[in-house]
Amino acid sequence: MNPFQMRGAWASPVSHFYTRVIADGLGRLVERQIAQWLPPSEADGKVVLDVGCGPGHAATHIAKSMQHGEVIGVDLSPTMLKLAAKRAGHCAHLRFLNGDAMNLPFADGTFDVVYSCASIKHWPDPVQGVREMRRVAKPGGLVGVIEVDTQCTKASARDFVEVWLAPRAMKPYLTWHFRTFIAGQGVCADEMRGYFASAGFPFNDIEIEQPEGLPVVAARAIKAE
Repeated sequence: MNPFQMRGAWASPVSHFYTRVIADGLGRLVERQIAQWLPPSEADGKVVLDVGCGPGHAATHIAKSMQHGEVIGVDLSPTMLKLAAKRAGHCAHLRFLNGDAMNLPFADGTFDVVYSCASIKHWPDPVQGVREMRRVAKPGGLVGVIEVDTQCTKASARDFVEVWLAPRAMKPYLTWHFRTFIAGQGVCADEMRGYFASAGFPFNDIEIEQPEGLPVVAARAIKAE
């Protein structure tokens, strides 16, 4: 697989590189954004879906705050699912399944919260993916997506890369790589709003956030009752 191409599931070597160099350094940033959508005090008893869960940072973080409820992570990559299961250990409220964002293997109205972190750029049809997320959310449920921002600044990209677990001498190259090949295949705020609107969410109900200092765009909407 071309390591510069974001579409599709990552093969084993790229999955391991992402997990060890990038994801392990970004877990806290992901957890912070997810906590804004689903505070730990409100997570208990919820049924939550992580679409494109990767190595399972966010899903594990949420599940470990629960005494009741369930978190399910789905991903196309068998390697990512193995890494996620290893990270989760024996967490009673968490399981991982092989699944396609284009055709989620769940019934309509199953989940209280459906979210995706840094996965939508891999999907062949982002609108179809968000439409599937909306379908499996319960009426009144939250749907949220976080992705790298194609319009991110060099400063925010540099600060983002700073937490990657890589030698300092490589950071300037990795910042360039991030802005060129990763953010370059990401989503801007207008595109993200368009995905949600095309997936069936009323335009004025879509909340877009570009967290200060982070090269990401986040969108959320509530499925109508």
